[in-house]
Amino acid sequence: GEWRKSTYRPNHVGEEYLATDKEQKDRSITWKAKLPKPGKYDLRVSFGGGSSLEKKAPYLIRHAGGEKMLLINQSVTPDIRGLWFSIGQFEFGETAEVQLSDEGTTGHVIADAIQLVHVDDLAKEAASPAGDLKKLERELKDLKGKAPKAPKAMAAKDLDKDRFGDLNIRIRGEVANKGEKAPRGFLQVASYPGSELPEIPEGESGRVQLAEWLTTAEHPLTSRVMANRIWQQLFGRGIVETSDNFGVRGTEPSNPELLDYLAGSLVKSDWSMKSLIREVVNSKTYQQTALTSKEDDPDNLQLRHQNRRPATAETIRDSILAIAGELDAEPRDSVVSHLGMYAIQTSGSRDASLSKTGELRQRSIYMPVVRGAVPPSLAVFDFPNPDLVTGTRSITTVPAQALFMMNSPFVQDMAKATAARLASNESESIEQVVKRLYPEVLIREADSIDLELGITYINEQVGEGKTRQEAIASFVQILFSSTEFRFVE
Repeated sequence: GEWRKSTYRPNHVGEEYLATDKEQKDRSITWKAKLPKPGKYDLRVSFGGGSSLEKKAPYLIRHAGGEKMLLINQSVTPDIRGLWFSIGQFEFGETAEVQLSDEGTTGHVIADAIQLVHVDDLAKEAASPAGDLKKLERELKDLKGKAPKAPKAMAAKDLDKDRFGDLNIRIRGEVANKGEKAPRGFLQVASYPGSELPEIPEGESGRVQLAEWLTTAEHPLTSRVMANRIWQQLFGRGIVETSDNFGVRGTEPSNPELLDYLAGSLVKSDWSMKSLIREVVNSKTYQQTALTSKEDDPDNLQLRHQNRRPATAETIRDSILAIAGELDAEPRDSVVSHLGMYAIQTSGSRDASLSKTGELRQRSIYMPVVRGAVPPSLAVFDFPNPDLVTGTRSITTVPAQALFMMNSPFVQDMAKATAARLASNESESIEQVVKRLYPEVLIREADSIDLELGITYINEQVGEGKTRQEAIASFVQILFSSTEFRFVE
């Protein structure tokens, strides 16, 4: 039968392992090993472990004395280096044969590898002197003591283990009025067909099991939500427009078959977002020109042309900095890390430097986003509220955006820096300067009308008393303020 290749479980042998799907049956695989010598061997199998795996995977061992069928629980974590699970010792001749199938199974069956270790080698391992181990442990301790200090970050951590466990239902919401115990689990309406109830061991929080449940290939939502988010970033609107809500109160997918295909491609590529992005941007659909919508499809649901959409706040800011030659590309620590609690306090004791984040010059993705101190260059262009999780940003066209591009010291300074960088050669004609500015700022050549308007404007500014460089800077600011600069075609 056809096995599915996967690398989802990291503890496997070689580049990948094989897995079965629940809805497909009659899968089997046989390992045949040529042994260095006859004798008794410890037979080990590798299957990764995980709550969604089969608890009675049938292994048929053909040995010197005949055949033996064993049902092995693949949901446990292998105890030998986290990779191998011993299923017994058997006498073998010159060859060993092990067969695994999905007969009578209800969960996923994993086929990775087998290992045969002669009992003499086990004995040698057990007989190794304890002194060598102690010596190695001392060496390891010394090496750990000399290890460089790694930077630490705040992260979630489980509470004390005695706090874990299933909880009693509180009848009528009263804390002291306890009802039956409710086993921990995951959202049933978002589970895939045939999925088993999770088994969360005592003393564990269930975070690992939740992660496995969310990222299993059969989960109906995870891959589709991720594929929809990627599509939204590339086209300005998701296939499901309400990317935060795939429920009945959200919008239906405009192209459900396309969403299914993209989700399947994401899973097949081992959840590689790069692979999916590459597939989409190489498509004819993505490479279409942005045109005016048709009357019979005003929302362009049929994707007959690319969507014209405003660039994100980060793109606008970073583009202005890059064009001006002012983008700080040097690696650095957080510019507010030294502030400690002052960076997040909402009282009057907040550090004064938090009001000066607009003066920073690194890429927007590396800037600190502190609630109540979002740089104006981001806030005015629909940067999402840091207090909320936002899947789809607001798209607005408001006077504040035009006023910011006209009056902001940031935009004015960047326009002056651009003019100084591109127009420092006094022997260059105004026409040549305008021709250089258009590809730099608007990523296209200037046509005859652009050249005429640009030359006329700059000459008028010079005639009104501005220096040549000040007039060019004023024209650069006009290009920054244009709709063409702020929209993605």
